[in-house]
Amino acid sequence: MGEDLTLGIATFAVSVLYSAVGQAGGAGYLAVMGFAGTPPEVMRPTALLLNVVVGTAATAWLYRAGLLDFRGLWPFLVGSIPLAIVGGMMPLPRSIYNPLVGIVLLASAASLISSRKILAAATHHRVVTISVLPALVAGGVAGLLAGVTGTGGGFLLSPLLLMLGWASARRMAAATTVLILANSLAALVGNVASVGSLPAALPLWSAAVLIGGLCGAELGSRWLPTGVLIRILVLLQIAGGLKLLVWP
Repeated sequence: MGEDLTLGIATFAVSVLYSAVGQAGGAGYLAVMGFAGTPPEVMRPTALLLNVVVGTAATAWLYRAGLLDFRGLWPFLVGSIPLAIVGGMMPLPRSIYNPLVGIVLLASAASLISSRKILAAATHHRVVTISVLPALVAGGVAGLLAGVTGTGGGFLLSPLLLMLGWASARRMAAATTVLILANSLAALVGNVASVGSLPAALPLWSAAVLIGGLCGAELGSRWLPTGVLIRILVLLQIAGGLKLLVWP
């Protein structure tokens, strides 16, 4: 019970931090569970389900705010959903899964480090029409990573949408939220056999990330400086990634 409560507090904190910078937090949940030594067959579906909880609430809010544009999203969804299912169906032993997630966490940290520079540069560029074929490929890569590792693929899509001028900062956050939700749901479909491995404390953690996501969205928009938040998240992901690579 003590470990479940500790992880509940940790997932709440991760959800606050990630939602404050517009992300669902899948990489952070994996980092926390990696520190706790959680087995891969539990880490992946748990991170995906927590992504779904936060992503559903965020998508509902974005829809009510009129920020969703599914016309530009369809190539990413078509590319990502089938490969997220395929990725979810791929069972990986700890010896492969932990180093792979470690590399993904380090890549996610690098994405966060570069996100502010990319965002600053993107404000000076006009948003262009999304090219269908590159969007299909980008969605497919993100979907496969989501299924195999348990992340939503947002760390890959967010900077890509900005760098290629496919979305403004606001539309990028909305698009990434929907794609993370779709990828996570599709990956769970492919990994449905893992549902029996879900921890008993999942309802507690789900409530924690939902409350944390709401708090983080408010804090990030009004109170906390984005630069400080990104530095904290980068340190968390680097530490979690190195832990999984060095002590898998």
